[in-house]
Amino acid sequence: MPKDTAARQSEDLSNGQNRSSSSGAGDSSFENVAKVTALTLSQTPSAFYEELSRDLKERPADVLTRAAGGAAIGAVGTVLLKFPKVATAVTLVGLGWQGYEAVDSFSSFAHKASGASTDAERSKLAHVSSQNLGRSLTNFTEAAPGMVIGGWGASKAFGAPPVYGRIGRAVEDKIIMPVKDRVAFIGPGTERLPASILKGEGKIDMLEVSRILGEKHAWKGIETGRTLDLNSLKLSRPVAGNETHIPWLPGSSKSGKVPFHTHSPESTIGTRPSIDDILATNGLGIIKRGDQVAFYVGHGDELALMQNAGKAELFKPGMRTVIVDHAEKTAQRLTGRYDKAQGWFFDQAQVLDYGSTLKALKSLDISKPWGSLEAIGGQQSLSQSIQKSVAARLTGG
Repeated sequence: MPKDTAARQSEDLSNGQNRSSSSGAGDSSFENVAKVTALTLSQTPSAFYEELSRDLKERPADVLTRAAGGAAIGAVGTVLLKFPKVATAVTLVGLGWQGYEAVDSFSSFAHKASGASTDAERSKLAHVSSQNLGRSLTNFTEAAPGMVIGGWGASKAFGAPPVYGRIGRAVEDKIIMPVKDRVAFIGPGTERLPASILKGEGKIDMLEVSRILGEKHAWKGIETGRTLDLNSLKLSRPVAGNETHIPWLPGSSKSGKVPFHTHSPESTIGTRPSIDDILATNGLGIIKRGDQVAFYVGHGDELALMQNAGKAELFKPGMRTVIVDHAEKTAQRLTGRYDKAQGWFFDQAQVLDYGSTLKALKSLDISKPWGSLEAIGGQQSLSQSIQKSVAARLTGG
C-alpha cells in the first residue's frame, strides 16, 4: 500500500473516532441534564414541605416578616393597577428581570447537570436544586396571604382597580356559576314536569307551567323561585331571597331555561320584571304576584354579546312583557326602554284580549317567545264595538 494512502486512511479513522466521541459526549450531557431535572422535580414537593414546616415551627418571626412584605407588595400592586400605564411599565420591568434571572439560573443548572456523569454527582446536584426550589416556593407561600390582605385593604381604601372586577366576573361566569347552575338541577328538591306541557314543534303550554309553579310557590313573606330546564322538563331546587329581591335563579342566563319567581303583593314595581330580572334572563321568564302573572322576555343574550364586544356601555335593554290578571280576566302588553341615568320610559300599555292571550300562552313558541306574545290581538273598547255595529247596520252588514 502506498505510504500517502495509508496516512489518509489513518487520518480518516481518527476523525471518525473523534466525531463519534463528540456525539456521544453530547448525548451523554443531554441525558445527564434530563436525569438531574427529573430527580430535582421529584424531590421538590418534600423539600417544600420540610422548609415550610421548619419555618412555622422554628422561625415564625420570618414567616410574619414575609407575610408583611407580601402585604406591602399587594397594596402597592393594587394601587399601581389603578394607573394602567404605570402598572404596565412596572410589570414589564419586573417580568424582564424575572426572565433574566430564570434564564441565568437555568443556564447555571444545565451547565452543572451536563457534567454530572455519575449517580452520586446527579443525586447531590438534584438535592441542592430541589432545596432551592423548595425554599422559593415556601417564600411565595408565606407571602401570598399578605398579598391578598394587602390588595384587599388597598381596594377598600382607594377603590378596586377595574381589572379586579373583570377577573372576578370572569371567575364567577366561567367557574363558579356553571357549577352552581348544574348542581341546582341534581338531587333532592328537583322534579320533572309532565310531558303533556309539550305541544309539538317547539311549542310549550306556558299557561300550565305558570299554574304549576304558582301553586308550588305561594307567597310567604319572601321571594322564592326556581328554573325549568326545557330540554329535560326538570325543575331546579327552590331558591329563596328576601322580601324584595331574589339574588339568583339557576341557569336563567342560559338558553333552554325558563326562570320563575314571585313578587310581593306590596311590590313597588308590581308584577313586571325589574331591570335586574331582564338582564339576568336569556329568554322567557315568569313572575307571579297574587292573581297576576307576567310573561317577559329578557335581554341576557344580547347583553353578553355586547360585553364580549366591549360595548356594554352602549347596551339599552327594553321592556317586553305580557301581564295576565286571572281574577279580573284581563291582559295587557307592556313595552318600553331603559336609560341608565333616567330609568324606564314606558309606552302606553296595550290592552289584550284575555281569551286570545290564554290561547297563545297554551301553545307558546319557545324559540321566539316575544314574537308569539307580540302577536296577541288587542281587546276592542266599547266605543269601537258600537262604531263597528253602527257601520255594519248602515252598510247593511
